Amino acid sequence: MHELPLVRNLLTLILDRAEEAEAEQVVAIELSVGELCDAQPDWIGRYFRLAAKGTIAEDAELRFSVSEARSACSACGREFRPSLGTRARIRCPFCGSDECGLSGGMDYRINSMEVR
Repeated sequence: MHELPLVRNLLTLILDRAEEAEAEQVVAIELSVGELCDAQPDWIGRYFRLAAKGTIAEDAELRFSVSEARSACSACGREFRPSLGTRARIRCPFCGSDECGLSGGMDYRINSMEVR
C-alpha cells in the first residue's frame, strides 16, 4: 500500500510535465526503481492504472528498469556494488574499510516520457 502515495506523486509530476509540453496524451513512461527501494513495479503499475483513470496518462505504457545498489567508501573514495542479503557491515572490496554507505539503488525516478 505504500506505493499509492509514490504513484500519486509520480502522476502529478507526469501530468505537470505533459501540461508544460501541451500534450494531449501521455503515451509511455519509463521509470527506474532502485533494487533497494521497497516499491514494487507490479504494484506501482496497478496503482498507476487506478490513479491515472480519467487523465491523459490513463492509457500510458509503463516501462520499468531497475537501478542497482551502489556503495561508496569514505576511506578510499571508491564506489562498488555491495553484497546484498547480508546483515554484516558493508566492507570496501578495495581497501577493506567498513566506512561505507549506500550511494545508489534506493530511489525511483522518471527516466523519460513520450507524449503526443
